[in-house]
Amino acid sequence: MQKSTISSKIIEEEVSYKISAKVVDRENGMQEYENIRMVRIDSKDYNLLIMEDYMPVIGQINGSVELVTESSVIPFAPIHGFYMHKKNCFYLLIEDHEKDDNGQEEDEDDI
Repeated sequence: MQKSTISSKIIEEEVSYKISAKVVDRENGMQEYENIRMVRIDSKDYNLLIMEDYMPVIGQINGSVELVTESSVIPFAPIHGFYMHKKNCFYLLIEDHEKDDNGQEEDEDDI
């Protein structure tokens, strides 16, 4: 009897995520992002985690949004705006960047 050996090869593939995002605000115009792994929403009244094939959702936000990719996190905070997610496309309209009591935008370093 002859033994045959099968050598296993490790194949590294870049994982592609289906979520894309479009962010619109007055300061930067429209920014587009691809290969988003998940979207974290932390608002005054609720927290939400949106992943691939999540049901359609629409809402208002007073808090922060994070677009999580394989290698980085893209934060938008503190903001007031509106969002919509449908068919693996996340839309964020930033109406205003919230200010602290001194009229300055809050930085994450100050928290």
